[in-house]
Amino acid sequence: MAKVRTKFFLTCIVVMTLGLSVKNIFSQDISPKQMVMESKPQNTFFVELAGQGLAFTVNGDFRFSGTMNNMGVRAGIGYINVGKESITTIPLGLNYIMGKNGKYFELGIGATFISGDIFNSSNQSGLFTLGTMFFGYRSQPLDGGFNFRAGITALFRTASEDSFFIPYYPGISFGYTFD
Repeated sequence: MAKVRTKFFLTCIVVMTLGLSVKNIFSQDISPKQMVMESKPQNTFFVELAGQGLAFTVNGDFRFSGTMNNMGVRAGIGYINVGKESITTIPLGLNYIMGKNGKYFELGIGATFISGDIFNSSNQSGLFTLGTMFFGYRSQPLDGGFNFRAGITALFRTASEDSFFIPYYPGISFGYTFD
């Protein structure tokens, strides 16, 4: 079990690193003049309660280009201990935000990797994945500072005996945005 968890966490670190690399590659396509005109705070770090991370997670969100109305990637990690049971969650996903003046509608799709036994009906600890779809509101100032997100996440799992679909799982987050 320890080897599986180690591989799981190493895989997640590699995925997060690749996401940041992709962000840097896409950012280089913007001309210097466009960067001056369109540059907005692109890095957002936030804590999320419920939502794509299930309970409590610490996350980063990064835009692929210099404007706010575009694709981005988010990654996080969380841990929950309930009695004798505990889970570690790693939400990863792509999102698209659209709006203006610091008020945005956000759409996202991704997966939450889980190490634990909370959703496992066979009562065995293990690794499994939940699919996620996020629909919500984001308040993110153009000049950086405090940000807020609230929305609904659809959670689903299609494993044979442990399949489920939760269409309305709320989430809220608070964080900080900077260049």
